[in-house]
Amino acid sequence: MRILITSDWHIKATHLGRECRLEDFYIFEKKWLELVDEVKPDLVVNLGDVFHTLSPYIRKDVLMVGSEIFQETAKRCRVVVLAGNHDMFRGEVAIKFLENVNIRIIDQAYEGREGDIRMTFVPYGWESSLDRLHETDLLFLHTDVKGVKLSSGKIMEEGIEPFLNVGKFVFNGHIHRPQRVGNIECVGSVMQHDFSESGERKRVILWEDGKVRDIFIEGLPSFHIVEVHSAKSLSRLLYPKFCYLLVRAKPGLDLSQLEDNPRIFVEFLPEEKEAEKAEEVEDKPLSVVEEIERWIDELELENELKIKMKKLALEVWECSR
Repeated sequence: MRILITSDWHIKATHLGRECRLEDFYIFEKKWLELVDEVKPDLVVNLGDVFHTLSPYIRKDVLMVGSEIFQETAKRCRVVVLAGNHDMFRGEVAIKFLENVNIRIIDQAYEGREGDIRMTFVPYGWESSLDRLHETDLLFLHTDVKGVKLSSGKIMEEGIEPFLNVGKFVFNGHIHRPQRVGNIECVGSVMQHDFSESGERKRVILWEDGKVRDIFIEGLPSFHIVEVHSAKSLSRLLYPKFCYLLVRAKPGLDLSQLEDNPRIFVEFLPEEKEAEKAEEVEDKPLSVVEEIERWIDELELENELKIKMKKLALEVWECSR
């Protein structure tokens, strides 16, 4: 059996009050459905937090995008959605409207079976049921876990213990930073959602007959942080079209050219940090090797692959001199 596992989509229309985020989910929809067509899973499990905020005031266009993604996915395979904390309004699960013959919403602890495979689902708020569950092959959760590292850099001190004896494979949502703690695989959010997640490589997981594989959806909107200390460095600023940029700039620097872009945010560096930079030669041109290394460092790749790319680039440069 082939199961595609994803989590924490947080569909919404704005980011920090700016109208830009919904466009990201149109991009996501296209790439997600391409992945589903390629992988051809028997089942998709979404570990929760489908929408960012659910209330009677949620925008219609946000609901339409989310519904469309799920309806299109359900035409290709069965879908199970585990209710997360963001899928609730005043204590009640508020994503039941997504259900149809091929989509099931799990809003309480549930033990089931797919052929010979035992599956257990524990949505947010049902952690107390873990002590009463039978042994299972696959356990799906949406909860806090002690010891996980958050995108903010803090270590979570509350939650369930990181070692569970209930499931052979344990997959958890809720934690946006992809990681494994104990025997719990925190799948992580499907894409970056704010600047604290800058640099994190997001994934979905494919479980197939007892084997686990990470799948990375390339080309999704992402968040980047840069420091700018001069007008010249500002003029050299490059960024992908659909990405978000936090520019930390020298106080007094003219940033008016950035004002019309809803995806660019600005904060000014504190004076003491500028004092440290004062001794540096800000506009000193980089060498070719330094330019290449800087470009590679900005790519969202594993560190080992960056090292190999730098080595190869240096060899090519030396041969061309």
